[in-house]
Amino acid sequence: MNILITGATGNIGREVIEHFAPASGQKIVATVQKFRENEFTKPVERRIFDFHDSKTIRTALHGIDIVFLLRPPSIADIKNVFKPLVEMLKAAWIKHVVFLSVQGAENNPLIPDYKIEKLLRESGIPYTFIRPGYFMQNLTTTLHKDVQRGEIYLSAVKAKFNWVDAADIGRAIAVVLAQPENHDCKRYVITGR
Repeated sequence: MNILITGATGNIGREVIEHFAPASGQKIVATVQKFRENEFTKPVERRIFDFHDSKTIRTALHGIDIVFLLRPPSIADIKNVFKPLVEMLKAAWIKHVVFLSVQGAENNPLIPDYKIEKLLRESGIPYTFIRPGYFMQNLTTTLHKDVQRGEIYLSAVKAKFNWVDAADIGRAIAVVLAQPENHDCKRYVITGR
């Protein structure tokens, strides 16, 4: 089984690769935007993958059985990016997709993750949805300036947040990828509680 990891150089993708212990016959293929030396601590095959370039997607999917899919935060165009991508997954006979969604996606039809989950459900491809809480790593990246000011602003009205470490999310995804047939059509919420 060849397993493609999208977003392999990001917070979650890197943790999935770090925590995945391939069984006999399993191989990880990491997607990258460009090749760099010593990108990963483990030896993995790398393939170029650009969400906006169908040629790179088709090439990356060649010989792949399982896909770990995430949505880069900068991409919200479901109709023009993810709908064709899901169609390419189906055409490539992908056996299972593990999608990194967000906590509460199933209740919010306005967010991109809800729409991607719907596309995957309707595609007929076996899937698993991973719905983590807010990444702790955001405190040192996207929220770093807020933390320095002593105030964190999130567009959550009065919602409470459950923070979770990217390493824990990566560990959970690695478990699903090792035996995806045990997680068909399952949805998992991962929080720090």
